Amino acid sequence: MAIGLSGAYQLVPVSQSSNGNIVMAKKKLNKSKLKGFAQAFGRKPVDTIQSMPSTYVTTQDDSGNTIYGWHPKGLPELVRVDSQNNNTDVYLYNKKGKNKMLGKHLYHGRTIYQKQKTTVIYQ
Repeated sequence: MAIGLSGAYQLVPVSQSSNGNIVMAKKKLNKSKLKGFAQAFGRKPVDTIQSMPSTYVTTQDDSGNTIYGWHPKGLPELVRVDSQNNNTDVYLYNKKGKNKMLGKHLYHGRTIYQKQKTTVIYQ
């Protein structure tokens, strides 16, 4: 049901009003999920990423950056670039983008090389 220009209520078929809302909600959820996966990928320590079978080291580029790729189930492929100055960036994969692989930028942070060891204090 919607209010028309005259202020009177009008009946709107369910298929027209809710399908658009459902599609928008799915896109928003997918975008949020993608950002979450990019953030998780960017925050993982390098030693953990190298031990993951679903992740692979592509190579080092001309600038000395290390590049990793990851394809989470149901989402587009992500590319992580660890620069020599300890910065990590995560991008969507795009074969037409920069360096024939970097698409939309999703995450930026500091490179973590090893997990911090947990310290247990007994009292």
